[in-house]
Amino acid sequence: MIRKIEKIKKEEFFMIKITLKDGSVKEIENKMYRALKNHEFVIYYQPKTDLKTEGVIGAEALVRWQDKPGHLVPPMDFIPLFERNGFIIDLDYYIFEEVFKFIRKTIDEGRRPIPVSLNVSRAHIYEPDFVEKLMKIKEKFLSIY
Repeated sequence: MIRKIEKIKKEEFFMIKITLKDGSVKEIENKMYRALKNHEFVIYYQPKTDLKTEGVIGAEALVRWQDKPGHLVPPMDFIPLFERNGFIIDLDYYIFEEVFKFIRKTIDEGRRPIPVSLNVSRAHIYEPDFVEKLMKIKEKFLSIY
């Protein structure tokens, strides 16, 4: 069973490499800034549930790219590229803003917000003011929390 999982993981990595080398790299890079500006990156909230109560106790924010109506670009087609070219930092900050905006809207509607997990790119390790930037975004939407 373990060998099967390892084999699948290697194939997934191989598929990512093929996808990014087939000429689509330039096409994706040409679209990425426009996509960010046009809010084509959509946040989906994957629920986290308590196994005993079956209640929702949190969520994970996942990004998807809706490049045209009814079509989502799979994350494996853009995340590895964005990690390599540095655009992942811009995308992460966009995601942080959208999530904090969502939490603020939830509060303003009188509903109790749930904790939301954010994925953070390893590229932020090299950003000396990352925590300060993240806290500024949080304060912009959630200054009382």
